[in-house]
Amino acid sequence: MGLLERLEQQIGGFVEGLSARLFRGRLSARAVAAAIEAAVTRTTDEQGHEVATNDLVVRLNDLDLDRLAPHLELIRRDGEARIRQVAAARGWKLAGRPRVTLENTPQLPSGQIEIQPDLRRGPGEAELVGVAGTAARCLLVEKPATIGRDPGCDLVIETEGVSRQHARVEPRGDHYVVTDLGSTNGTTVNGARVAMQALRHGNVVGLGPAKLEYRER
Repeated sequence: MGLLERLEQQIGGFVEGLSARLFRGRLSARAVAAAIEAAVTRTTDEQGHEVATNDLVVRLNDLDLDRLAPHLELIRRDGEARIRQVAAARGWKLAGRPRVTLENTPQLPSGQIEIQPDLRRGPGEAELVGVAGTAARCLLVEKPATIGRDPGCDLVIETEGVSRQHARVEPRGDHYVVTDLGSTNGTTVNGARVAMQALRHGNVVGLGPAKLEYRER
């Protein structure tokens, strides 16, 4: 079981336990989680692929939101994990990283949940995994990631021949792009030297002697 799966299992268990201990007879964290899971639906993208609605706005009465306030971050993360699980179980693609937002809606009666599902486009989740010259690993979550030997980089590779700030991987539209940052030994994709290149699943990014495989999740 991977780190993400263990985290999702821990969050899910916490949410169910939280429901049993604190919210008997009231709107519970478990009820919110079940409503989020039920609200994930499918649509079709431009290529005809079935994709999951991955952007859910969860509206709660202010009293219910106050009761759940100490645990909203865990509930949100559990909801995002459930979107991934529903999509995987039904064979739907994710058009972008799942997002759950909890909103205060005073006019909503206490005990009721209103969910607005939508499609949030983006490159989705991917990772860079060291396959030669490094064991480094980096999860890409729709924000730029700098790679190099500098300790301030998002992905630090302490390999001779890798520049201090060697390359950057960042989202562009529905994919990630790798850009060389003026490194000494250059950046390659599948062996070809590049200044900037869109990445596809399975591409191998070379930073001097270090090789990272780009994997879409």
